[in-house]
Amino acid sequence: MNFSAIYNYSVFVFFVNLLLNFDLKSQIVNDSLKFIHVEGGFFRPGNKTGAADERHGKMVYLSSFYIAEYEITNSQYAEFLNREGNKIVEHVPYINLNGKWRDQKCRIYEEDSIFKVEKGFENFPVTYVCYYGAVAYCNFYNYRLPTEAEWEFAVKARKIETRTSQNQVEIDSIAWYKLNSDFKIHAVGLKQRVNGLYDIFGNMAEWCSDFYLENSYRKSKRINPKGPKKGDFKVHRGGSWIDLPDACNSENRRASNPAEHNSTIGFRVVK
Repeated sequence: MNFSAIYNYSVFVFFVNLLLNFDLKSQIVNDSLKFIHVEGGFFRPGNKTGAADERHGKMVYLSSFYIAEYEITNSQYAEFLNREGNKIVEHVPYINLNGKWRDQKCRIYEEDSIFKVEKGFENFPVTYVCYYGAVAYCNFYNYRLPTEAEWEFAVKARKIETRTSQNQVEIDSIAWYKLNSDFKIHAVGLKQRVNGLYDIFGNMAEWCSDFYLENSYRKSKRINPKGPKKGDFKVHRGGSWIDLPDACNSENRRASNPAEHNSTIGFRVVK
């Protein structure tokens, strides 16, 4: 074997990649993620009878995309932290390792400079991750957070009505929420899927990339809308383990400070 030739070739490839602005970091992938393909198309976000910020706006078109089948778990986020560290953005860490509310606390901890997950909670959705921490995870693996429109379209793409507050039996089968969660977070994937997606309703609400604006539907672009360019709060969708049914549906809109860490907001990724 000609090791000199192999070495010279490796050096050549390295510099060619640099010249082509090849982003080595963007090639890092998380093989544990599974994605559902969402075929692009037209749809009208919101509804006719809900809250003021849910009212129908423009018909919009979305390009095809892939959305993660599950919410990001503790084990997946701990793997990211061990590569990237728990950095500070906008004066807050990606994740609050000391986060706790009642019996629900952050299940990731640091020991000897290694981020670990409490035994038995590896497959639970990550908690106490702020918006910036969710974005950092996405950037590291070359993913992104869904836009608000993509999140809703992924639920409605196959023309399945999911206004779950109208059907107690339906919501019990697809979501962990206030009336069946026993006031605690559950492992991902234990409920039935909605359009191929586990826990899209309940368990953890999910950060979206959009800034919140009450009338954003009427102001949005018609092709791949991304929400307002600025704002104070970021949208999260789907409701959580502590919410009533009216929050755990395809159209309810809520928002929080992007620096907030709590036990009710997690995230899933798209590509």
